[in-house]
Amino acid sequence: MATSSKFTKDIDVTTCPICLEEFKRPKCLPCLHNFCETCLNSYIITAFKSESKSKVRKSKFNCPVCREQVTPPDPTVAHQEWAKQFRLNHVIVSLMDQNKLKAKQKLCDPCKSMNDDVTAVIWCHDCNEALCEMCANAHKKLKVSKDHDLKNIDELEDTPVITSVQSCENHDGKNVEAFCKDHNQPCCATCVAIHHRKCDHVITLKEAANGILESKEISDLLERLKSTSDLNQDIIKKKRENIKMLEDKKLDIQKELQETRHRIMDSFDKIQSSFMQKLTQKHNQKVKELTDSISDIENRNK
Repeated sequence: MATSSKFTKDIDVTTCPICLEEFKRPKCLPCLHNFCETCLNSYIITAFKSESKSKVRKSKFNCPVCREQVTPPDPTVAHQEWAKQFRLNHVIVSLMDQNKLKAKQKLCDPCKSMNDDVTAVIWCHDCNEALCEMCANAHKKLKVSKDHDLKNIDELEDTPVITSVQSCENHDGKNVEAFCKDHNQPCCATCVAIHHRKCDHVITLKEAANGILESKEISDLLERLKSTSDLNQDIIKKKRENIKMLEDKKLDIQKELQETRHRIMDSFDKIQSSFMQKLTQKHNQKVKELTDSISDIENRNK
């Protein structure tokens, strides 16, 4: 849990690289870069302004960050609809909800929508909203929300928020409520009524989730995750050993350099001492010769 908190603190993964503001409906591209749906849509429309000059209809666009070519799930539809096709990144939505919980002043989301700043005390996991005491009481009374999972915000500050509601990718403001086994995709009530009314196997999300934890796919996934985790732990252990080895090597080099310096200084001191001794002898010899010469000249002068 602490790792998640540190990660969100050290690296701002909730900021759109296009508008440089907090994500609004973050959409994830196959290259794993994320953008606000509206920002991505504007980028695609701008990129396609040159299409009118070309007779060939484009079916791809470049990622705004890594420039990798991206093909939308259905390139046959108008490019103005491409951004809606990419999956909503629920991990980032959860991180933004968690950051909202960690804010110094937590405001009630329903009250804030009415331009009224009221401190929130409750978090609804189903709606992913912060609620003040009055809104929380109303939440419990409403038929559609009386069974929602409500928690005290102070209890959630050190725990990650898991987004329990998935928004429909085709219909804004609608939550996923069912699962179509024929098309293997979640859908909202509108999707069921329009696109899946002829499907034979449309079930509730609860029915779709029954037994999923015991399924072979989940078992295989957990096994792969454990194997990957063990491998990562081995890599971390080896890298820490490498760090320790580098630290030891650094200390050895420092020690060797210090010893070499002392040896060089000792040798230099000996050379200097010998040189000074010879210099003194030579100096005294020359001074004596000159002094004797001066005495001789003085005697002659007398």
